[in-house]
Amino acid sequence: MTVRGTLKADSLVVARIEVDFLLNPVKVHALVTFVDTEGGQTLGYSNGESAMWSQATMRKVQELRDAMEQDFAERLFTERQHVASIGTTAGAGGLAVSGLGEHLGEGVEPPSI
Repeated sequence: MTVRGTLKADSLVVARIEVDFLLNPVKVHALVTFVDTEGGQTLGYSNGESAMWSQATMRKVQELRDAMEQDFAERLFTERQHVASIGTTAGAGGLAVSGLGEHLGEGVEPPSI
């Protein structure tokens, strides 16, 4: 049996976000709740995947990542220096390539041991 009607939800709330910067393009998944604020009940959930996010939202996700890295840096490093860009970025919002790879360059095979 199918029941139809008007949902009592008058608000939606992003309850959880998951971001995977290791993938290219970056994967963003969100769980949204539909809330009846008058009754104080959560009436349902919906998922949002990366394909639906605007460029503006993806820029904000990158801003969040940058801010979180600064928070970690303040707690973990005694001396810090701001580096505009470490390595290269693979695509829009892709994984930053840094470390040993940036010194070896692309396509260079490591020496055989």
